[in-house]
Amino acid sequence: MTKSENQGNGNIVCQVVNNKVELTQLSFAYPVRLMQPKSFLDNHQAVYILGYGGGLLAGDHVSLSVHVKESASLSIHSQASTKVYKRIMDDQYSSQDMIVELEANAFLCLLPEPVTCFSKAAYKQHQIFNLHKDSSLLLLDWFTPGRVSRGEVYDFDYYYSENIINIDGKRFAREAYMLKDEEGFSLKERMGKYECFANVYMYGSRLDDLISETQMECTSNVIHRKGTAEPIMWSVSPLCFDAKHGLVLRACAIDTIAMREFLLARFKSIDNEIGNLFSRI
Repeated sequence: MTKSENQGNGNIVCQVVNNKVELTQLSFAYPVRLMQPKSFLDNHQAVYILGYGGGLLAGDHVSLSVHVKESASLSIHSQASTKVYKRIMDDQYSSQDMIVELEANAFLCLLPEPVTCFSKAAYKQHQIFNLHKDSSLLLLDWFTPGRVSRGEVYDFDYYYSENIINIDGKRFAREAYMLKDEEGFSLKERMGKYECFANVYMYGSRLDDLISETQMECTSNVIHRKGTAEPIMWSVSPLCFDAKHGLVLRACAIDTIAMREFLLARFKSIDNEIGNLFSRI
């Protein structure tokens, strides 16, 4: 494992070597660290994204490059939530970019812990996924309202997240959301009682069973309007009308615990396949 000379850059290359999946490149530089746990599966590798000092300071920038080569399988996790500290000046942003390349029959599970923006924090995230049509991707993108135990609920200044999925060079999906206060109508008021939001993107034949199960469960999940907030509300839609094997799940929960339990139930079959790494966090 080596450190890159470029601050904030990380690089991961995963490929099949002698019929075994290996990490052939793993490099990083402050403020990001990449850790490879001891491998216990011949057909799968894992990487954990860690930070120095527990989070991203104002102005920190992380740029990750991930390349999963033909028939390789990789999961990426984080050991704890991505904590974003408050900014000192109005033009300061903490940011994280990721570019992912998946070759034929490659499989990537990107299952990090949620982003948690502290009071007065400003955060931007851009992720681009370039997929071969025969590859598979499971992507989780989720966030919390802040340090709830300290009374920080949607007290951050700015949050932006964008995910772009290209398949064989053609853009199939782009989704972005921006959160900030508006004059006369705060973010906290608009979000109501829900304190955790998640988007899950599923694509590829490796996820056919998960996609089918999710669609069937959503069809039977009827929400009745009540005076109190449902612990979990969720829906699914096609990744795009031209994409086979593609689905997007969107969910909101009254707290992070409820969301985690919901996600663990959804990912149970896949988690077993990748060594139960998501459920261990």
